[in-house]
Amino acid sequence: EDGAQATQISGRPNLATIPHVRRRGVLARRHDPVSLLRRFPRSGFSESLRSFFTIWSSQRRESDAPKLVMVTSASQHEGKSTISSAFAASAALDGLRVLLLDFDSQHAGASDILHVQAEGLPVAALADGSASWRDAVRPVPDFERLDVLSFPAGTSWTSRLISTFAARVVPDLREEYDLVVLDTPPALSSADAVRFGTIADEALVVVRAGQTTEGALQATIQKLERAGKKYQDPIQRYKGLGEMDAEDLW
Repeated sequence: EDGAQATQISGRPNLATIPHVRRRGVLARRHDPVSLLRRFPRSGFSESLRSFFTIWSSQRRESDAPKLVMVTSASQHEGKSTISSAFAASAALDGLRVLLLDFDSQHAGASDILHVQAEGLPVAALADGSASWRDAVRPVPDFERLDVLSFPAGTSWTSRLISTFAARVVPDLREEYDLVVLDTPPALSSADAVRFGTIADEALVVVRAGQTTEGALQATIQKLERAGKKYQDPIQRYKGLGEMDAEDLW
């Protein structure tokens, strides 16, 4: 789907079309979209991220601005982690204090993109109160206002653990940060994404042009809505992102 098609299918507004960040170098191993925001501020990718952040932030009043924003997609390899990390970095460059929660513990794509290597916060220790989330937060290199909180690979987020996280950690995050970005697993391949929707103020869904199918997009929206993320109006609740030969935000 492209942005216009995604809007027609979902009934939600397309916020932006983000150009694809291709791997660089002879072996094409380097995927570093966040560094482009600093090194090439006039690139198509950087300009589109700034435009998206401006549009997104201008559509709400200061008093009702969402602080916890989850980013998901229908399936893997649709640009979800690229968008969540770049969105967080763009907000930090704009002066906000930002935390990225890497809830996609199977892949840890956002942590890798942001060059943050950490063992993560064991959820069992969080649940029994023996560990603090502050001990596991790691700063992102070269970004003064951007932190990452990750979790060990294979973490299973039960409803009980998410409720514990919501009660013990989320209130602190709202006080500590201007914006918290949740990079969650794909909605159609993991029940965790739906569970995380219960603690987020807003959901952004990444779609990739030429890859995300109409059925997958519709199923993703329906699954999130059944979890309680119903939109109040076309601007206030569901947003989306995607990939136009890369990433589109609808």
